[in-house]
Amino acid sequence: MEAARRVPEERQRRHPRVQLQPQHSDGPEHAVRGHAGSRRHRARSLRCTVPAQQRGHRGDVPDVHDGHAPHGPDGDDRRRPNPRYVDGTEARHELRREAGQPVKIGLDLDGCLYNFEDSLREFLRSEDYPEGLMTEPQRWSFHDDWGLSYEEFRDACNEGVDEGYVFSCGEPYEGVQEGVRRIKEMGHSIHIITARAYGSPGMAQLNTARWLAAYGIEYDTLTFSHDKTVVQTDVMLEDNIGNYEALEAAGTIAVLMDRPWNRGTPEDYRRTRVLSMDHFVELIEEMHD
Repeated sequence: MEAARRVPEERQRRHPRVQLQPQHSDGPEHAVRGHAGSRRHRARSLRCTVPAQQRGHRGDVPDVHDGHAPHGPDGDDRRRPNPRYVDGTEARHELRREAGQPVKIGLDLDGCLYNFEDSLREFLRSEDYPEGLMTEPQRWSFHDDWGLSYEEFRDACNEGVDEGYVFSCGEPYEGVQEGVRRIKEMGHSIHIITARAYGSPGMAQLNTARWLAAYGIEYDTLTFSHDKTVVQTDVMLEDNIGNYEALEAAGTIAVLMDRPWNRGTPEDYRRTRVLSMDHFVELIEEMHD
C-alpha cells in the first residue's frame, strides 16, 4: 500500500511562487509575467482533450496575482440543499434592483467551470496511481480520501501542472460555454477570478489561458488570486464557503455552485446556490425582466 501511495521523488522539488504586484480595483490589473520553466510537456500530455494546436502555442501569460491558499470546509453532508435556496429566490430580489444595467459577473474556475479533480486524476493515472483510491470528492480536503498527504497532493498538483495535465485536461462542465455566451449577449462583462498557484511560475496561468481559448470561453479579465474580492464584481459564482462569505462582506451578490464540500452545516443550506451553469444564467437573466 505504501508503495502504491508514494509520489515520485522528483515531485519533491520546490516550486517557486509567482511574485505579487498590487491590484488596483478601479483600473487595469498589473501584469506579472511568469516563466514556464525549462521543463517541456511530455508527449503523453497529448491525451488531454484540449486541442493540440492550443497546447502547442505558448501565447501570452495573463495578468497574475498570488496569495495564500484558503482552507475550505470539511463538511461531508450529502443531502440535497433546501430547494427554497437552490432556486435563488433571494438573489433574484437583489438582482432586480439592477434591472437593465450591465453588471460585472465574476466566475470562479475550479468547481464551477472546470473539473479540477478530473484533471488531477488524469495525471495520477499517468503515474500508475491506483484508480480505486480516486473517488468522487465529498469534502474540500479530498486528498485524504485519495490516500495522499497534503504534501503529496501539493507535489502532484505542481507536477501535473508542469506536465500539462492539471488545468489543461478535460472539458468544461455542462452548459458553461453556452452560459458564458448568453451572459455576454446580455451586455454584461465576465471576470474570471481563480487561485491556481500550482506549478512552476507562469505554468498555471499558461495552461489556464490555453484551456479557455481552446473552448472559446470569452472573458473580459482573468485574475489569479486567492482573494476573490480583488476585482470588484456585482455578482460572483463560487464553490468555496469562505470566499462566498468574503464576497458578501465586500458587497457582492455571491452565489454558490452546489457541491458536496459546501453543504456541511444548516447555515450552508441558507445560502443562495445553483445546481448548474444554466441555473446561474437564469438568475442573471432576471436583470432583464
